[in-house]
Amino acid sequence: MSHYLSQFINNSKSRQYGFLANLTAIVLVIASLAFFSWNGKMLHIPISKIHPDEINLEWTNLIFYGMRTIFRMIIGIFISLVFSICYASIAASNKRAEQIMMPILDVLQSVPILGYISFTTAGFIALAPGSSLGFEMVAIFAIFTSQAWNITFAIYQSFKNIPSDLLEVAAIYNFSGWRTFWSVKFPFAIPGIIWNCMLSMSGAWFFIVAAECISYNGMEVSLPGIGSYIALALDQKDIHAIMASIVAMISIIFLFDQMVFQTLLVWSNKFCYSTENSSKQTHWLYTLLTGSNLCEYVINFWRKFTRLFLKIPIGVNNNSHIKVMQYPQIKEFFWVLIACFICYISISYILSFLYERVSMYDVSVVFMLTLITFLRIIILSALISLIFVPLGIYIGTRPILCSLAQPVVQMLASMPANLFFPLAYIYINRHNANPDIWLSPLLIVGSAWYLLFNIISGASQIPYDFLQVAQQFNIKGLLKYKKVLIPAIMPYYVTGLITMIGGAWNASIIAEIITWGGKGIHAHGIGSYIAIATQQNDFSKITLGISIMSFTIVLLNKLFWQKAYVYVNKKYSYVS
Repeated sequence: MSHYLSQFINNSKSRQYGFLANLTAIVLVIASLAFFSWNGKMLHIPISKIHPDEINLEWTNLIFYGMRTIFRMIIGIFISLVFSICYASIAASNKRAEQIMMPILDVLQSVPILGYISFTTAGFIALAPGSSLGFEMVAIFAIFTSQAWNITFAIYQSFKNIPSDLLEVAAIYNFSGWRTFWSVKFPFAIPGIIWNCMLSMSGAWFFIVAAECISYNGMEVSLPGIGSYIALALDQKDIHAIMASIVAMISIIFLFDQMVFQTLLVWSNKFCYSTENSSKQTHWLYTLLTGSNLCEYVINFWRKFTRLFLKIPIGVNNNSHIKVMQYPQIKEFFWVLIACFICYISISYILSFLYERVSMYDVSVVFMLTLITFLRIIILSALISLIFVPLGIYIGTRPILCSLAQPVVQMLASMPANLFFPLAYIYINRHNANPDIWLSPLLIVGSAWYLLFNIISGASQIPYDFLQVAQQFNIKGLLKYKKVLIPAIMPYYVTGLITMIGGAWNASIIAEIITWGGKGIHAHGIGSYIAIATQQNDFSKITLGISIMSFTIVLLNKLFWQKAYVYVNKKYSYVS
């Protein structure tokens, strides 16, 4: 009797769980359709409705503004994924294209977000005259530029590091190039894609004020969103509104992380190549959705669709022989000739443009301002390293702290530098402090957390054998840091340092000039130079500043950072 009773209870619980799972899936689908439908209608409002006066600092409006901002970010991340997959797949599979596309990507990621906005606003507005759609496209493109390059590099690295045994299996089963890509290469890259999408979303939040507040022909346009809300709060010196925007941002980031990213991270575990490192991590929403009959029907339909999708006969078979062109030296010569011609046309156009509008004095001034910003970033990076290296190692070697730190670091990295303008402005004015010194911390207020995150990630992956050997030989204190811990995290430290410095260059556009209540303070540097030129719509100075800044970043990457990255990965690799 007890057996039948327990079976009845279990069946009742199963039915209740299935009902809850199906209800959750239905509610999420309806809410998603309503969200995208409503935001889609809001894209075509008249330009007169997006004047800065239309932004209201009432706290209740943050719900509306938050939905508008996250909608733009979702579109931006979708476009970034499509671009990154196409760009990275071509660069990783074609050595000739790689020689041109990867240097171009270095240049693209070095261009500050204001540079993209300055030169693309007119084109987007011309596509939708009289409507807010043109300005919406400007904002989405700005968000795209803060997301795409990181994702592209991540996918490129994944495609270049696919284990050879996976490709051999594809060749044995005679997969076409199309099927090899979607069945082998893309699944292998999925964990890295999801993780870097999280970081890219944080980067988009950092630049959201610049993306939603657009200057065009002397007209200030503020799109409804969290960024424009923060900008208005700063202009009106409303501390309460700034605090409300911080709470709203944290709430949105946490909700999006729980509903989307954490669910995707658990799902991505099935694509981990190493079964030893694949986590048994779970998540409440993922568990709930996997128990839904509705989700099961969708998954079954998707499997049938993918079977047909993978049979598209695109690309040659992996074991087929490709006819190689004779005289490879001639082919290589023509390829280099084309690349040099493109570079010559681009450089000559920029130089001719600058020659007509700027003087050598302007060039020398901009080089000096770039050097000031560079020294500022290097000094701050050294100071931050002294703090974050031991902190990151301490957190990373403790699994409980490591799991708690991930969402916290992600939220801190999302905080725009604009939120700290009141503190910096009040302190500088009250103590008559030097802006060149006290505005400097704003350069790394967002990007520094990427360094901490990479150090935590590296420390959490230190082989247990290393720590055991150190314990057996009684290696403790500073000696343990010098001989075991710091060498183990060096590849991750250099990666985080490159990411932090790249973010600091971009953040200089925002951090070296601050406004509070309509009044501004600026520090000397290339960032404030470009920001002031943007406010004045001086395209010659914008072009000069961005060109020299991008040239400096690319030169530093080629001459130092790439060599340092290769050297550190070779010297401190776990695999001999």
